[in-house]
Amino acid sequence: MFKQALKNLLTQTGIIRVKEPADRDWLTAKPPQDYSALEKYLHPTQEFFFPEFKSKAPGSKPWYAALLSSINETIENKPIKLLDYGCGNGALGNYLSGFTSDFQYYGLEPPNSPMLENAIKHGAFKFGHFNSDAELHAIEQSNCATLGSVFTHLRWNDCHNILEKLSPIAKRGGEICFTCFLDNEEKCISGNHYPYSEIETFHYSFITIKQIEQFCNQRSLKQELLPYYYDLGLRKIGLLSKTNVTHRFVRVFR
Repeated sequence: MFKQALKNLLTQTGIIRVKEPADRDWLTAKPPQDYSALEKYLHPTQEFFFPEFKSKAPGSKPWYAALLSSINETIENKPIKLLDYGCGNGALGNYLSGFTSDFQYYGLEPPNSPMLENAIKHGAFKFGHFNSDAELHAIEQSNCATLGSVFTHLRWNDCHNILEKLSPIAKRGGEICFTCFLDNEEKCISGNHYPYSEIETFHYSFITIKQIEQFCNQRSLKQELLPYYYDLGLRKIGLLSKTNVTHRFVRVFR
């Protein structure tokens, strides 16, 4: 009994590290809330290009619906030329095909990403890597961009540089949507926040709304914090620290 009590104490204080449960994924997180455009994208109106196609990354209908609803203005006005930065195997594009067949999808992944080995093969889909000619072409051609759970893995300097690359899409009237964890990164670092990938299960990267606002203001762009989220609950971010970790959706536009 004493051993179990000691183990519980060590676990609670973080001295013993226990892998978090599977519910850390958005598959079982709280669904997005209170956004009118979201309802439309929860109900596909036609058959997907690939009905049996599944993403190997965590994902669900509400997740894809939330991303599409954030670029609803572009989808409504067409043509749709979507850049999916950190695309995985293109599952978001396949989900988009449940609403329209008239689109061009550009998917980008890091060099040597294994995700592209299982990417969709279709005339409307083009794939490439970050920092390549394919990336330059995709940015030049696209009128909207999504970054689902990309900034959640990066420090603000890296997020800033990616937004800088993609900002021409918004400057010419398009939309950019990204998800992030909004919090004070310095606070988390001071609480012994684990560096990215040191202990992957316990890592979360945070940025602040002030950083996003400053970036947009300096480029005559606007930002909108959309009123829905995926709440992952209270998560461990360091040896003795926990904080609430919530996916927020941010839209950048002119």
